Amino acid sequence: MATKRRKRRTDRNHVIYQILNVHTGERYIGMTYARGRAFLKSAKARWTAHQYNALVDKRDTLFYDNVRKHGVGAFKVSVVKVVRGKKECHAEETQLIKTAQPELNMESMGRKKNSRKV
Repeated sequence: MATKRRKRRTDRNHVIYQILNVHTGERYIGMTYARGRAFLKSAKARWTAHQYNALVDKRDTLFYDNVRKHGVGAFKVSVVKVVRGKKECHAEETQLIKTAQPELNMESMGRKKNSRKV
């Protein structure tokens, strides 16, 4: 007997968040899925994953280098916007990155490591 596949949800809420280095004013903008209605908690959970990527995995990006240089205590997480739907959130995040030009986003802006050129 064939099993019935569940239809994937496309209407889940997603959070666009900003992580601010309070010492330098440099910003990182990202997105994550919302865990229920706890939008800030969702952004902070993603920040915890970023910390792991920076400190344990030692990933090589402008943002993770900045986390290692200044320490996790130098950053503040905030919710920028809540968007319904993953595709819509990606589009909104891309537009926000283009207009705000956060200093620590690099891959989505076509930047190379250690290059501030957009």
